[in-house]
Amino acid sequence: MLSSISGTDVLQDSLSTKAAQENLIWSNIQNTRDNTATLLDIDNSNIAVSAVFEDNEKKVNEVYLNSIAKGNADYTADQLAILQFVAGQCPWDGGNAVFRAWYVGLGTK
Repeated sequence: MLSSISGTDVLQDSLSTKAAQENLIWSNIQNTRDNTATLLDIDNSNIAVSAVFEDNEKKVNEVYLNSIAKGNADYTADQLAILQFVAGQCPWDGGNAVFRAWYVGLGTK
């Protein structure tokens, strides 16, 4: 009976170690994802725009990179207002970002 108790303890220790390793790996993945999204957001903010459709792409990218790309599907009031503004435009003038804003901000809620 003593050997089965120690065997159970070994298995529990092994499972605890594996769980801790999994948590560390997941944390590293989340940090990498967040850092990458931040770097992409910086690049996005440095893009010069001259047309409405370009500005819309930039705005929708910014909202995406500061929410969904970082694992957060809850938008701030400002982010939701941006998505609603872009989604309310005519796609002919506002470009593909109009569809993306609708899908990302409104169609998924």
